[in-house]
This record gives sequence, structure tokens and C-alpha cells, in this order.
Amino acid sequence: MDDEGEKSIELMSQMEGLFNKLGKTVYNTDGTLKNTYDLLGELADVYPTLTAAEKAYVTETIAGKYQAQNAAAILSNWKTAVDATATALNSQGSAMKENSRYMDSIQGKLKQLSIA
Repeated sequence: MDDEGEKSIELMSQMEGLFNKLGKTVYNTDGTLKNTYDLLGELADVYPTLTAAEKAYVTETIAGKYQAQNAAAILSNWKTAVDATATALNSQGSAMKENSRYMDSIQGKLKQLSIA
């Protein structure tokens, strides 16, 4: 999509060229387009090695001129975002275990009885 939200074949071609120059591809092995998470993850791997001009070109190409700073922040802090996601997912499992223990306790059983 371009800055106005329209599909752009030219933009897609430009992104494909950009990824190819960086040794990456926008397509999966089955020919489908990779999802945004995978594309950003691949860019984040090479982003620290780019010059300032290359970084500006990459961010403007993938996000447009109005969102380039947001893209730069995402690519510069990708590991932090991935770590935060993993922590959140692990925390969810921890909270579920804790709730399960509570529900199996005498207090939990009494609460279930009072609700029913």
C-alpha cells in the first residue's frame, strides 16, 4: 500500500528490489508474500549494518515518508519488541496456572459455589 492506502505495483516492485539488494526476499518458498512480522524481522537483522542514507531509504520505502520514523524505531528496537512479546506470552501462561491453582483451592471452590 502507498501513503494513501492504495495498492501500488510500482511500490511492491520497489520493495522487492530493496529486499533483493539486502540479500532478502519478500516471498515465501511457495511464492506467497511473507507476513509483516517476518519481513520486519529480516530487515531488522541487516538494519544495524546500513549507512544512515541506506537506513533512510529502507524506512521510507517500507513505510512511506510520513511513517519512516516509526519504521526506524521498530527496526532499531526489534529485539526489544520480540523480547517483550515473549515475556507477555510467558506471563499469560503463568497467570493461567496461578488462576487454575486458585480455582482448585478451597477458597476457589467456595467462590464457585456462591456464584452458582
